[in-house]
Parts: sequence; C-alpha cells; structure tokens
Amino acid sequence: MSPFIIPLFIPHQGCPHTCSFCNQRTLTGITCPMSVAEGERIIDEQLSWKRKTVEQAVEIAFYGGSFTGLPGEQQEKFLALAARYVTTGKVQGVRLSTRPDYLNDAVIERLRRYGVNTVEIGVQSLDATVLQLAQRGHAAEAAQEARLRLRASSIRCGFQLLLGLPGEDWKSWLKTVQETCRIRPDFIRIYPTIVLAGTELEKLYSKGEYRPLLLHEAVERAAYAKAIFQREGIPVIRIGLQDSSELRQVGRIVAGPFHAAFGEMVESHLFQQVLSDLCGQHERQFGLIRCLELGHHAKDVSQIRGNKNNNIQCLQKRYNIGKIIMYETKTPKGQLLAKIDDWRYVINKKNIK
Repeated sequence: MSPFIIPLFIPHQGCPHTCSFCNQRTLTGITCPMSVAEGERIIDEQLSWKRKTVEQAVEIAFYGGSFTGLPGEQQEKFLALAARYVTTGKVQGVRLSTRPDYLNDAVIERLRRYGVNTVEIGVQSLDATVLQLAQRGHAAEAAQEARLRLRASSIRCGFQLLLGLPGEDWKSWLKTVQETCRIRPDFIRIYPTIVLAGTELEKLYSKGEYRPLLLHEAVERAAYAKAIFQREGIPVIRIGLQDSSELRQVGRIVAGPFHAAFGEMVESHLFQQVLSDLCGQHERQFGLIRCLELGHHAKDVSQIRGNKNNNIQCLQKRYNIGKIIMYETKTPKGQLLAKIDDWRYVINKKNIK
C-alpha cells in the first residue's frame, strides 16, 4: 500500500536556478515561504484526516523546491520538525525533492541523521544537450553520482523525468530512458513539458523557437518509457502533472500536452499496443479475425476501450475484426484473457516488446 503523504511545499526556496521550464509558483499555487510553524500546523491537521487503513504508513514530504539547497540551518529546522513526528511514531518516513548536484556527502549525511528515507531527484533528462538548453546548470553525470551516494546511505532514490524539453527528439529520449535503466533508481515519475506563463520557455515558444509536443506525441513517449521501465522492474509511480485549480486558471498554461487524464491515456495506449501486437501476430499466422473476446479486470475497462472507444474502433478497422466482446473476470489488473476465434491467449500490458 502506498503511504499517506503530507506535502509541505517550499516553492523556489533553496534553488537559485531558474530553469527554462520552471515556475513552481504556478505548479503549487504557493508564493509565500513556508515557515516551520506553518509546517507543523499542516502536519497536525493532516494527521487527523481519515486514511485508507490504520496500518497505512504516513510520510512527510518536502516538495516544490530544491530542499538541500536551503541554508544548512534552515534544513535542520525542517528536518528536526519531521524527525519529531517520526520519533513519536505518528509518521513513518520523510522524503524530499532536490537537484542531483545538491547531494554531496555532507548533505546526505545530514539527511540520514534526521531519518530521511526517500529523496526524489529532478533529473529531467540524461542528455547533455537537452540539459544545457534547459539551463539546468549541471552535467548528466550528476544524477548517477547522486544515486550512488544515496544508495551508499541506504536512502531510496526516485528520478523525475521531463519529456519534450527543447532539443529532445526520440533519440535523446531513448538515451534518457536507457541511462535511467542503467542507473536504476528505486522509482520514477514522468511528466510532460508544458509551457507555463512567466518562464523562459514561454519566450522561446512565443518567438517560434520551441514547439511543445502534441498530446499524442507525449503519450507515445511516456508509454514507451513506462513499458521499458516495467520490463526492467523499475516502478513508475506517477505519469502526468497533478491537476489543480492553479494550473487551470486562464493564462497559466500557455501551450503543451497538459491533460488531467494524461496518465490514464498512457495506460490506454499500452493496452492498445499489446492488443495490436496480438492481433497482428494472429492475423499473420491464421488470417482473418472473426471474433475477439477480452476478459478483463473491472477497473481496466475504460483503459482498454480508450477515449470514446477509440482503441476498440482502431482494432476493428485495422484488422477487419468482425466482432469484439468484452467481459469482466477475476484476472489481475493489466492482464487480459483473450480469445480469437478458437485460439486462447493470456496477455499483459506489462509485457510489451
């Protein structure tokens, strides 16, 4: 079971860089610095909220900026606050987000001393040209070095990847995915690049020097990456930006592949791919498909069908399938019991080639 996260947002604090794509105030809706007292109030309030079960673990998370770029004294105050709740048993873990170049040995020792168990690194890309164009201010090797230091301290490490940055094409995205697999973080989040108001990226877009990915292009790249990470046994815990009232305010998003159901669209694309592979192989071996029956988990039905039944319609049209029948069964999520005429198959969207 995933933990119950209590987020404390620290927008742009601890981060002197202004990367071309970044506007944390828009993403979080928070403009005032977070105080320790305010952090304590939020923690106490959310500890009173109902959770899935009494056994569900609780974690305090410092998000919104590069936490380890804060002055050491300020880090100590926030970490001491979180550690107090861990010591009393009210909270079971502490996590934070930061940049890969802000994780030297001394910083990691401080985190370990205060019981931080998870660090999420804003890696964005592992292609040198893309990082330079995004004005990240560090080399691709910084991510691997940070991962190795965290592993040595037994701190879990997550990578946050940003697809569709300036200078990225399929080749550079493939490089990022392959390098991520080689480095092997404990988990991954994948976000599409969107053009936010007030960023350097908005200036490039307005001058015609940057073209954001179309929605279907972003979905394809995210689906490709998730399929590879699944095959390598690296969990992808989130795909797509968290929808919020701040993002939906008029003028906040200038351009780009933002969709509230982006993650759902990626999962649907994976189902489309695995079903297309199956039907294509069957057609090549046995010819015309008269009837396709699909037994599925109840919660998978919308992803299998696709937006406005698009997956089913595309399958029927592409392979000239006479009839498609769907029915619920007790198969695990992501797995399908497929019957094509007299042939039976068990397929899983996690096993896409």
